[in-house]
Amino acid sequence: DDEVAGWMSAVAGVCALGGLSFGAYLLYIRRSGPAVVAGFRPTPDGTIEHLIGMLEGQPEVTAEGSLFVDLGSGDGRVVLAVCDKFPCRGVGVEVNDALVDESNKLLEKCSEDVQNRVAFRANDWRVVTLEKCTCLFLFLPKTVTRQLISHLLPSLQLPIGTPIYVVDAPKDLGENGRLLGLKQLDYIPHSRDGVNASLTKFEWLSPQQTGPKQKKSKKEE
Repeated sequence: DDEVAGWMSAVAGVCALGGLSFGAYLLYIRRSGPAVVAGFRPTPDGTIEHLIGMLEGQPEVTAEGSLFVDLGSGDGRVVLAVCDKFPCRGVGVEVNDALVDESNKLLEKCSEDVQNRVAFRANDWRVVTLEKCTCLFLFLPKTVTRQLISHLLPSLQLPIGTPIYVVDAPKDLGENGRLLGLKQLDYIPHSRDGVNASLTKFEWLSPQQTGPKQKKSKKEE
């Protein structure tokens, strides 16, 4: 709403004046009281179906010890759908306590097998570690996605080579992905019930492994 938009603009200005990154602040909007999610939208059913299709037969969700992680898991439907279809473990990380409660209520309706493999955590992304993650899912506002990948992801210990599935990925992630540590592997636009969306699969390379191409020497040419 206008109040939230104005608040975010003000914080951005303060951060800029202070020489601070706005990325970490943009992830959550804090008013007086508990943190609330910036722009929560339930993942469209069509997007979940396409994700399941893209994951079919992929080791990131079928191999022993595989772990599917949804950062900003909202109502938990994505994690539950993936773990109902595949044998992986699943973790949803969500800062909004009410959404975590909703996720756990849905989890209680699942089979005992799924309940044993899924957990939802009310947590701040800045303090989680992804060192055991084999598949990462993101459905966030585009600006938040960009800031998460460019500013936070390098510090969260995500293993190199991990697939990242992004809904409605910012265009520059595909165009300049290698500068951010990404390699685009697949892209699927889709539409259902009048809702247009896209699902892009990236591979995490880590920014430390990427950079401008070196000019060839005359001997190499």
